[in-house]
Amino acid sequence: MHNTRIKICGIRQPDHAQCAIDAGANYIGLVFAEGSPRQLNIPDARNLIAEICKASTSVEPVALFANQPLEFIREVLDNADFRIVQLHGDEDRAFVESLDNIQVFKAVPFDPEKIDAWRNPPPNVSALLIDAPTRPGELTGGSGQTFDWDALANLDKTALPPIILAGGLTPDNVAQAIATARPFAVDVSSGVESSKGVKSLELIRAFCDAVHSANSD
Repeated sequence: MHNTRIKICGIRQPDHAQCAIDAGANYIGLVFAEGSPRQLNIPDARNLIAEICKASTSVEPVALFANQPLEFIREVLDNADFRIVQLHGDEDRAFVESLDNIQVFKAVPFDPEKIDAWRNPPPNVSALLIDAPTRPGELTGGSGQTFDWDALANLDKTALPPIILAGGLTPDNVAQAIATARPFAVDVSSGVESSKGVKSLELIRAFCDAVHSANSD
């Protein structure tokens, strides 16, 4: 049984990135999605990546986009050192395949039909991030809502990439989520915030400690 990995998303400050690294995170998400309270511009992201790389050679920065033009994504990738992007919108297989030079975490809501579309994925899709279902017109993610982890555990995962579990995770419930769904990784953003878009060092540490404890169990 593998150890579930940790992704802390929506980091905007170097001290929060350092806290996540020290606490044992594997991925740090930097958000470029328009309208998000966690949105970064390219210069700030580049500076933050430099701090992350200086602090750790094993923690991977992840660039998050949602229904944004391919030209903008390429501009970010040309100006900041990312090896993984996370696509949190309605991007289709052709869009993902156009990013064949970089790893992709593709986010989808917990909807069997939408998940089925990513069986036998393009080679650069290294994980499928499954989040709480959305209402029509909403982007995947950011709702702070959980979904049925038992249903995810029972999902036929044939030909699916590794699963990242997201949606409403907190230091208090992540151990149960891991015990139930056994994901490749867990992703948290609002669950480690003191207010919308503002990370809490204490909650980042508590979340990572809970994952490590679950892995030990």
